[in-house]
Amino acid sequence: MVHKKLTFKQQMDGFPWTQLMVVSLVRFSEPIAFSSLFPYVYFMVKDFKIAPNDAQVSKYSGYLSSSFALCQVISAYHWGRFSETHGRKITLTCGLIGTSISLLILGFSHNFYQALVARSLMGLLNGNVGVIRTIIGEIATERKHQALAFSTMPLLFQFGAVIGPMIGGFLVFRDGTMNEVPSWFPRYAKKIIKSYPYALPNVVVCVFLMFGLINAILFLEETHPIFKNKRDYGLDLGDSIKKKHIWYKTQKETMAEIYS
Repeated sequence: MVHKKLTFKQQMDGFPWTQLMVVSLVRFSEPIAFSSLFPYVYFMVKDFKIAPNDAQVSKYSGYLSSSFALCQVISAYHWGRFSETHGRKITLTCGLIGTSISLLILGFSHNFYQALVARSLMGLLNGNVGVIRTIIGEIATERKHQALAFSTMPLLFQFGAVIGPMIGGFLVFRDGTMNEVPSWFPRYAKKIIKSYPYALPNVVVCVFLMFGLINAILFLEETHPIFKNKRDYGLDLGDSIKKKHIWYKTQKETMAEIYS
C-alpha cells in the first residue's frame, strides 16, 4: 500500500503547539537541574574534606553525580503508577517542586552526606521523564504530528545539558574572598556566597524550575483520559490571564460561537 507523502504544511495542520510548548518548558528545565552540578562537583567534594586524597575526591564526586540518575531509575515506576492514579499534571508539578527543594538543600549543604541526600531526593522526587513522554503521546494523537512532537524531547534535553553546566561553572565563586564576585552583586548576596559558594547556581536553576512549574499549573491541560474532564482551577486562572493580556478564546467560547 502506497502512502501519500504529506507536505510540511499539511503535517503541521492542527499541531498542538501550545501544549507542547508548556511541556517543553518543563522538559528543558530538568536537564539543567541534572547537569548544573558537574562543573563544580569535584571542588564541592574537596571542600567537604571527606576524602583523604585527590583520587578519593574523584570517587566521592562520582557517587554524588550518579545518585540522581540511580534514584530516578528506582522511583520512575512508582511515579508512573502515581500518574495513572492521580493524573499527569499533578505528577509533573510534584516532580518540579521536589526537584526545587532538593536543589536548595544541595546548594546550602554543610557536608557530603547532606549533599548526597539532597541529590538522591532530587531523583526520588522526580519521575517526569516517563510521564512527559506519556503526555506527548496523549497530546499528539494524530500520526502525522507524532514524529515532530517526540523528536523535540531529546533535543531539549541536549540543549538543557549545555545550559546547565554553563550556569554551574559561571556562578560558583569559591576562593574564600570577594575578589571573584562581580561588584554589582548586592552586599547580602556576597555574604551568602562567601558562606555557601555553591548556593547561587542552585538558586538560579530553582528559578528555572519555578518558571516551568508556574507555566504547567496555569497552562498545561490534563491529558489523562479519566481526569481530563475534571475542573482545573489552575487552568481556569491561566485562561483568565490569557483573555486579559492577549487575544485568546477558550475552547468553550470557540465551540459556543460555532454552534450559535
